[in-house]
Amino acid sequence: MRPSTLLRFLLAVLVSAAGRPAAAQPQPPAPAAPRTIVEQPAIDPSARQAVLPGATAIAPRLTVPSISLGDAVTLTVNNDPVIRLGQQSVSGKAGSLQVERGAFDLTLTLTPSLDYSNLALAPSVRQDENNRRLKLQVVAAAFGSVNRQLLDQINSLGPRPPRCPIAFASFDDVTKQGLDPLSFKFVGIKGFEDTFFTPTGATRKVFSQIQQTGACVPIDTVSLNGSLYGTLDDPSNSLFKQMFSIATGRNSIKDLLNGSGLQEAVVTLEQAPHEILDVSQQIAQAASAEAIVALQRLGVVPLDEVVETSKLDTRVFRLLRSGMTVGATMHFQNSVDNFKDKSLDANYGGTGKPSFFRAQATGDITVPLMRGRGLGTTAGEQAARLSLSAETDRLRHTMSEETFRVATAYLALIGAQQTVRSLEESMTRQTRISQLTQQRIASGDLAQVETARVQARNAAVATSLSQARSTLIGARISLAEAMGVDTETIANAPLAAENFAMTAKPLPPVDELLAAAAQQRFDLRALGSLRAAARILEEGSLVNAKPRIDLFAKAGMGTFYDNLSFFYNPDEVNPIFTLLPQDAPPQPSTGAVRFTSPIGFYRAMFTRSWKPIWNVGLTLDVPFRNNRLRGAAVQAEAARQRAEVQERDLSRVIRENVVSEIESLRHEAEAIQTGQAAVDAQQQTVDGAVARFQTGDQTLIDTLLAEESLTQDRLALVQLWQTYLSDLVRLRFETGSLVSFTGAAVTPDQMRFDPSEFVVR
Repeated sequence: MRPSTLLRFLLAVLVSAAGRPAAAQPQPPAPAAPRTIVEQPAIDPSARQAVLPGATAIAPRLTVPSISLGDAVTLTVNNDPVIRLGQQSVSGKAGSLQVERGAFDLTLTLTPSLDYSNLALAPSVRQDENNRRLKLQVVAAAFGSVNRQLLDQINSLGPRPPRCPIAFASFDDVTKQGLDPLSFKFVGIKGFEDTFFTPTGATRKVFSQIQQTGACVPIDTVSLNGSLYGTLDDPSNSLFKQMFSIATGRNSIKDLLNGSGLQEAVVTLEQAPHEILDVSQQIAQAASAEAIVALQRLGVVPLDEVVETSKLDTRVFRLLRSGMTVGATMHFQNSVDNFKDKSLDANYGGTGKPSFFRAQATGDITVPLMRGRGLGTTAGEQAARLSLSAETDRLRHTMSEETFRVATAYLALIGAQQTVRSLEESMTRQTRISQLTQQRIASGDLAQVETARVQARNAAVATSLSQARSTLIGARISLAEAMGVDTETIANAPLAAENFAMTAKPLPPVDELLAAAAQQRFDLRALGSLRAAARILEEGSLVNAKPRIDLFAKAGMGTFYDNLSFFYNPDEVNPIFTLLPQDAPPQPSTGAVRFTSPIGFYRAMFTRSWKPIWNVGLTLDVPFRNNRLRGAAVQAEAARQRAEVQERDLSRVIRENVVSEIESLRHEAEAIQTGQAAVDAQQQTVDGAVARFQTGDQTLIDTLLAEESLTQDRLALVQLWQTYLSDLVRLRFETGSLVSFTGAAVTPDQMRFDPSEFVVR
């Protein structure tokens, strides 16, 4: 192979190697996070389009050709979908914490209820109601018969009162058997000879008048001349004997009166039996009418019994973080028990049971003695708070990761731009050397064959420049992808507006960096929070795995009001018609309260005295195998151990990466110093070589080799600075100092990133 051909081949290989893009740094895994679109000056507003809620926003588009590293990071954290998803995860954890806190909220519950039951009457109750109506039917029939007999006697002017169908209880019956003085029995009616009846309601007054006035002759009177009268020696019947003697004129009293000129008194005495018969007839008619009215009021025999109960419980309670539950309850209850389709009044066919209104005000407390105490109650809330903290730190770490990824891509773009710039400078020098070569060939100092050598070198540099420009396009697209901007055309791909900050940074000791990483790494802090949350859940599950023993205590005051007033029609308060004297004029019933009326509760609370009530109870819950609660404890223990393993492993990886980056940066700093010295020396060499080549003191091949060495040293120095700054970015990322946050919330405007350590204008 000819020397010139070999030289061209070597130059082409070296230039192509120099133009090859640097190997991409491995990227750490990034958790999901949402993003918030913030309008930036470098974004085309027309590129933003309205999207459906919850959908991913369309990527923005750059309108300026170049962008700074700070703007690139700001644009990334505002538009990156991973960060936006992380923000939604933080919101979800905040909602979970709010749910757990809700268990300790003060709660007001209102529980109104209305119970209605319709039950068939018991046979004994139905029989009693049937007997009640049968008694009234017998009374109505008996006194109706007496009424008809009296009417017949009045029509025939007979002075004889009819035989009484009833006999009132004797003195011995009242004192020895405890019967009501107005109790009576029917004599002469088969089946009721020994059965006593007690009048109630309005009919009681009628029977009182019958007993007091002797409206009819008792059953044990003696018959005289076919008529019923009392015995002559019976003082209770002396009135009738006297009236009979006066009316028949069988004594001398009539003659004496007539002889004395008292004919008017004789007439009056003769009319007295007739008037007594009239009064007796009216009493019998009233008794029969009252019995009929009472029977009509009772109505048919009921078949069903209806029980209605209305309740209203107003309760305020709260679960304390100690596990105790305290509360206060106001209880209202109204109940009514009556026959179906009947009035409450017993005189109108009802049961006669009053409507009850009850009110109670109580306070209660439930004290857990084993399960549910302290941490067993608050474990969920504390774990949710730590989970929120972990998710927040994870989002911060995600933003740090995205910043690291964008910063690395931006440094790669600067390296690609400087590589193109170095090759363009090399192409300029090659053009100068080519011009000098043509001048020396024209003057006869060099042979014509040297033209091929110069052309070969120009072609090699041009090839490397073309490859570098292709690499630059890839770097621009990579940065656009990392930033999340739209690159519909290459014009929308960003260019770096800054250069490398070519100043080596002093590095602190490894121990200091490791301590900083342990404190500042957000993902490590997130795992620590998750480990703490798992530990709390484990301890809480162990507490809740115990048997349940709850002590319940309630104390308060209660009262009630029973409505004893029933509804009447005004004309049904007293008997429909009577000539008997009344104690008072008829008065309609007032003050009656209907079912569920607020007036009844008002009277219960403010017109009756309150009485103390209290209750103490104990609840014991001992599951025999307790698989559910013990399984929850096992799950919590596994979660804690998993978090501990992840935390230890991440700490180990961080230590290894920090140590590796420290050593790499030290060696790279030394290489940069050597490379910078080589570039400076090669620059002087090339300047002198070109000058000596122009004067003919140096050969063309030496000049080309010197220029080639300068280009390679420049390209190597660019690569060294890119690697050094990329490793410095990684070191800041590994130690958690790449970004910082100014507030507790995680929003793009609170993130701080200082690019001055890596780039300059």
